[in-house]
Amino acid sequence: MKYGRIAAAMAFSVALLVGGGGRRKLWDLDLARVLHQAKNETDLVWGLRFSPDETKLAVGYGVRERFLKVRQHVAVVSIDSRRVLKSFDVSLDGSEARWRSIEWSPSGAILAVRSRQPLIFRMDGEEPCKLADGFEFGGFLAENRIAIFRRGRPNDKAELKVLGSDCAVQDSWEFPGTPLMMEAFPNKEIIAIYDENLPINSEVRYGATPVVEIVGVKTHEVLQWWPWYDHNWTHFRLVDQASIICGRRPISCFETGTEAKIPLNNTIFKEEVQIQDAAGGLLAISHDKSIPLFTTGCRELPVPCRIALGQTRMILEIRSGKEVASWDVGAANAGSIFSPSPSGKLLAEGSSGSLSVYAVDR
Repeated sequence: MKYGRIAAAMAFSVALLVGGGGRRKLWDLDLARVLHQAKNETDLVWGLRFSPDETKLAVGYGVRERFLKVRQHVAVVSIDSRRVLKSFDVSLDGSEARWRSIEWSPSGAILAVRSRQPLIFRMDGEEPCKLADGFEFGGFLAENRIAIFRRGRPNDKAELKVLGSDCAVQDSWEFPGTPLMMEAFPNKEIIAIYDENLPINSEVRYGATPVVEIVGVKTHEVLQWWPWYDHNWTHFRLVDQASIICGRRPISCFETGTEAKIPLNNTIFKEEVQIQDAAGGLLAISHDKSIPLFTTGCRELPVPCRIALGQTRMILEIRSGKEVASWDVGAANAGSIFSPSPSGKLLAEGSSGSLSVYAVDR
């Protein structure tokens, strides 16, 4: 027992250090040591999500394998004790895991991993809901209900179902379109849908223009929608209790109630900027730094060659545009991820085999 305590103490360093412009480091964690796994088993950190009460952090990690489907993992870490409270095994290939996320239910009792074959886990160890074949996870609603959807096919309709906490189907409806992504908001009983071609009603259609729609769960009605042609909504986020929607390329944010555009510092938002995450009224963005490579082979390519130099990262207050924190990471850690907590008071950052948690000074 004594040796275990010493090993656990060595596995993380608790140091109240300034982590770079508005971030105050609380602790670091060596995932391989704490989880008793080989270094390559923690090489890729692909998901980070604070629990609703911010007492726990779900971490998705595994082998850095781009194409083969390999065993990945989700660990739930206590923010206060840094102990691993629960761990789950998942099966994802590296490319799929890198762009998928982890979601908590409103009560913090259930976890879901977004993927083509979604995975759901319960913190109490009970059997989770099993989704029907062809359905994907769309998000959690109030009382631990789950929204799931099936993508439409040519000459077919998409389908959306709402499962109760007992896994029984409470509601379902069909609609034309090919939804690629959904996000649910339990506090307002709405679902945001990214769709390639979904009609608003029988008279007005979007044509071939992809859109983001906000749909009422109880009424099934489209409450608002935004066209794709001004913004790349394939990486959209609704934040601040679903009162703000942000899309990238170029990054733009709007009030969902009035559809008014929120002014942002345009000198920051370049074509290469990506939204990493958004929560607590904060926008986490990154910008890859590189220089062109002028070699004979590169000059013959349609796309210029570039040498990666690293990444600049930034946390902004969406409504005020205030820069809360900014820092640089080297090229070796440019693929790491970072995510603010629901209140915006904490920030998690995961890189190759390591995990850091910061307090955010606003």
